[in-house]
Order: sequence, then C-alpha cells, then structure tokens
Amino acid sequence: MNKKTNFSAFWIGIAESLAMPFWMVLGSMIGFGSMARDAGLSMEIAIGSSLGIWGLPGQVAMVELMAVGLPVLSIVIASSLANMRFMPMTVVVMPLFKGNRSAYKYRYLLAQMLSINIWSV
Repeated sequence: MNKKTNFSAFWIGIAESLAMPFWMVLGSMIGFGSMARDAGLSMEIAIGSSLGIWGLPGQVAMVELMAVGLPVLSIVIASSLANMRFMPMTVVVMPLFKGNRSAYKYRYLLAQMLSINIWSV
C-alpha cells in the first residue's frame, strides 16, 4: 500500500469508528458509571474494572455482587463466566497470530479491540 492509500484508509477508519456502535457502547458505559456510583463504588474501581474486565456483562455482575457483599472469589468467578462469550471469537482469531514474530506485541494490543468490533458489527 502506498502512503496515500494508508492515509485514506486511516480517515475511513476514523469515520467508521464514529458510527452507531460507538454511540451504543458510549451509552452503555455511561449507564454502567451510573450503576457503579449508585452501588457506592469509587471512580477508580469503575475505571479499573473497565480496563481489567473489558466486558460490560462482567462489569455489571461485579457491581451487583459487590453491592450485595459477596466474597471476592464469587465476584471473580461470576465476572469470568459472564465474559466467557469472548472465547469462541478469541479461538477463531488465534491462527492470525502466527507469522511475523516482530509484530506480536501489536497483535495482542489489537486483540483487545476484538470484543467491541465483532459484537458491534
């Protein structure tokens, strides 16, 4: 690909990223923030759960179970099971990780976007 093609592809990607899936995820995360605040969780825990759990059903399970006062092990198990739905997508993408060994860091970074892109489309 030449530079002009890469540049136009970049702007097409930016335009696509601001389509309906973005607004749906944004609205869902705002709702999660309200739920976390009502449950008495700090902003640090709410943001940490977004970075660590990376799946809204798991985050909702975490907040609900923390509000009830269940043990941490129960919360971890419930959050993990709620996010088990990502396993089939991950298994399908794993063969793409073969090949150029120097690019593996970027593939793992891009794999974090797998859940948003596939479920939105």
